[in-house]
Amino acid sequence: QGCASHHREPRKSAQRLPGMLNVGVAEMVVFGLLLAASALPLFLYIRHRQTKQFEQQLAEIKRARAEERAQAASVQCAVEQTEVGAAAEGKPSRRKKSKSGDANLPVLPSGSRCFVERRAREFEGVIEKVHYDDNPPYYTVKLADGTLIDTVRSKIESQAERADAYAAELLAEEAQEKKGKSSSKPGPPSKPGSGHEKVAKASKKRR
Repeated sequence: QGCASHHREPRKSAQRLPGMLNVGVAEMVVFGLLLAASALPLFLYIRHRQTKQFEQQLAEIKRARAEERAQAASVQCAVEQTEVGAAAEGKPSRRKKSKSGDANLPVLPSGSRCFVERRAREFEGVIEKVHYDDNPPYYTVKLADGTLIDTVRSKIESQAERADAYAAELLAEEAQEKKGKSSSKPGPPSKPGSGHEKVAKASKKRR
């Protein structure tokens, strides 16, 4: 009997082993779920902090750009107010430096009506004064609204120069059209007895 009972106990322990394994696996799964559930709030908190930091950095960048734009606008406004104030006082605005090609252009007399380039735009005006104290001289031009500006010769084109340029363009276009018509006309018809026949006759005469 002792031997029989001794053999039965290992069988019972072997039967209990799968159940114990299942319980252990279930406990591990439950532990993993509890660990994930406890880590989720920490993950959400870290993600919230990162999002908040990113939003703060983005707001700082936007604020810095807005300050830069405001400073640039204030500088431009100050320049425009300075020029308007100078025009109101009858003083010309600042002029640009002369270019190397200004000395090769003819001097325009005072009172000449002209076109002036200013801030990438063209204005009509009258030359008020020619300043010969600089070489090449610079000009004070009065615009249609009464504004006085000092500018250089390369920024001015008189009405006479504009008219001459237009006339030269028209003449060039007419000459081009005439040239095109003459080239498109057919040549005179060939006369009989020309070409190879003339060459043959000339060779016979030589013989």
